[in-house]
Amino acid sequence: MRSRAVVRAVALLACLALFAAGGVLVYRGLQEEPPAPTPTPDQEFSISLEEALETDRATADEPIVIPEGIDLGPYVNTEPVTVPPAPDAGDGRPGGDAGDGSGPGSGQGTAPELDPANHLYIPSIYVSAPVVPQGVTSSNEMSLPTDLRQVGLLDTTSPLGADEGSTLVAGHVTQQGNHGALYFLGRLRPGASVTTVDAEGAHTTWAVTSVRNYRKTSLPPEIFADTGTRMLTLVTCGGPIIRTSDGRWTHTDNIVVIARPVP
Repeated sequence: MRSRAVVRAVALLACLALFAAGGVLVYRGLQEEPPAPTPTPDQEFSISLEEALETDRATADEPIVIPEGIDLGPYVNTEPVTVPPAPDAGDGRPGGDAGDGSGPGSGQGTAPELDPANHLYIPSIYVSAPVVPQGVTSSNEMSLPTDLRQVGLLDTTSPLGADEGSTLVAGHVTQQGNHGALYFLGRLRPGASVTTVDAEGAHTTWAVTSVRNYRKTSLPPEIFADTGTRMLTLVTCGGPIIRTSDGRWTHTDNIVVIARPVP
């Protein structure tokens, strides 16, 4: 009888141990994994529009080389981007065949038949992304689209078709293990071309004049201004990865790109 009791006790302890181990695995599985490191800027710079236009812009617009074997997931485009020409113009710089934003350049995982209105094109880093309006959360942070193929336009800044002020467009670099549309933002070169299409279908071509890394607590105020010098501001996360007091993983910095409209 005693040996049977010992066997039962051992079996019970083994079950409890397995249950506890299983609980630990489940607990660990539910924990948020830290995001992958963000590609850091190849170079930080700030130049005038005149200097940007004097650069070798053809070289600046050459697509970056993506290392072989790297898994960027379903939301980062890796196919060449073709910018549709403006409705009232032929092919221009950066030019290409007419398209609807869903052909070559729309990329892996991009929804078909995208309307080119409210769209962002950056051929050198494979970006072809719908632009959607976004507000500010209760914690005074900009909300971002849940669809990592999209980028958000902060609705307190200037719209895409404005004549002055900053249009601030932001997107996730990573979220829950997936990379977002602006993953390669820090790789933009001086003078690189950016094209935006506003709600009316009007195109604006921009030249990149600045790529900088800022602490999130020290962003320059002019990127939020809806008056003053006209510029396009592109933002994503960067810098070291830390865990906040409430258990969230976050980047300490923002990669901020500024582009000026090309006359």
